[in-house]
Amino acid sequence: MKIVYTLLIILLLSFNIFAKNNGESENMFYISFGEKDIACQFAESRAAEELKELLKNGAITINMENYGGFEKVGSLPQNLTKNDESINATSGDILLYQGRYMVIMYGNNSWSYTRLGKITGLNSGEIYNILSKAGNSMKVYIK
Repeated sequence: MKIVYTLLIILLLSFNIFAKNNGESENMFYISFGEKDIACQFAESRAAEELKELLKNGAITINMENYGGFEKVGSLPQNLTKNDESINATSGDILLYQGRYMVIMYGNNSWSYTRLGKITGLNSGEIYNILSKAGNSMKVYIK
């Protein structure tokens, strides 16, 4: 009987771990400027949901340009619903500007944006070093 209980506990724990990991992956997307994948978490906004739906059709490539020494900006393949608010954006914020442009902060700026997501797992110095020196072609995708 102890064996049955032990197997049941292992099964329940395994299911719980799978459910947590599955939920986390549904809220994640990735950006890449070549070989390094950068993990990002979707924001809670209609625009972020629309971006998630767009990425379910496959990866998109965005031509990004450095702007102002604190951000990369590039045009999305389609407009997303904007719900702009005044934001004190910081390194790692991924934002929507004017409904059409993805902005990825590697510095700070205050402006009206709609939140799309946030880079995870990197500190502001790492984000600055990667994004300020990265090329212009950025791939955005979900796994």
